[in-house]
Amino acid sequence: MKLRPLVLVVGAALSVTLVAGCGGSSSSGASVPKTTSVEGQFDDSNYQLANSYAGGASLNVLIVDQKGYVKGNVTYWTGVGLPNDDATAISQKWAQGNSTRPEAFAEYSPSKVRDQLVSDLNATTFTSSDSITVDNKAAYRLQSATGTQLVIDAETMLPSAMKSQNKTYDMSQWNAVSAKVAPPTSQVTTG
Repeated sequence: MKLRPLVLVVGAALSVTLVAGCGGSSSSGASVPKTTSVEGQFDDSNYQLANSYAGGASLNVLIVDQKGYVKGNVTYWTGVGLPNDDATAISQKWAQGNSTRPEAFAEYSPSKVRDQLVSDLNATTFTSSDSITVDNKAAYRLQSATGTQLVIDAETMLPSAMKSQNKTYDMSQWNAVSAKVAPPTSQVTTG
């Protein structure tokens, strides 16, 4: 089973030690991602995630064939301690180093994202349910006393959307992801 852009507001920081092998400084301030988009296979063998941070920083992670690659913009790299010239140079390539292992990104893998969503759902008490139509397809809507809504596709019985306070989770594209491929060697740098 595959997961297609599941957009989340993530409450955990992506540690700067992920890029320490590429010259990043672990003492500089990495912030908590504002949003994380994850797509890939649930066995975590092949996926891509994109983090965006306050201030315009962004970081992409690609896991292919048990190898990890990271690509940040200049704002991200300078935020983790690289000088501007180095940050500009590395922002043009995917970085691969000792700390870009798949297990370093396990917190953001498709299986962990799915498990967290299920855990969050179990912690919510739904007080009402009704049958609705979403995009001309039958669905069920569950609602809690606090206003959390979960929409489940009636055919697949998979969640298709969830709204909780100011957070919206879009899970409408299950099984719609093509396999990720490693970047060409000309676009990879080792740190």
